[in-house]
Amino acid sequence: MFAILWLMCLYIVAMMFLNQAPALNKVPVIDDKKIEEHNSNTYQWKQAPNSFFEGATLADAKKLMNTVFSNTQNLQRCQTDDSLSIPDNFNVKEKWNNCVLPVADMTKNCWWSYAFTLSHTLAERNSITNNKEKAVSLSA
Repeated sequence: MFAILWLMCLYIVAMMFLNQAPALNKVPVIDDKKIEEHNSNTYQWKQAPNSFFEGATLADAKKLMNTVFSNTQNLQRCQTDDSLSIPDNFNVKEKWNNCVLPVADMTKNCWWSYAFTLSHTLAERNSITNNKEKAVSLSA
């Protein structure tokens, strides 16, 4: 489900950047072509449609998640450094083992998962950027 939501957000940002954003009530959340395209590559994980969003549009998802999409059309391009090379694979636990918190049980309530994910991410990023010995879990 997170993969589909991530792709949905990425798609919206890309469409807004290209200034070709279609109406949200015309764009389905589940895009079989994008799922197939992703799965045909050699990624370590596969996508699949989530039955919860079957037949839903981005307007439906927006309403469900009680969020507002930006109407900003003047997004700045990221500056890249062509001298850097991206590794074929990267494992955060190998690089910053002490900064990775255990995965929390988020099966109780879907909305809780956002709070846990955010608090874990903030704690881990704080530990990495400040060269701390280990991550300290934050309250969700």
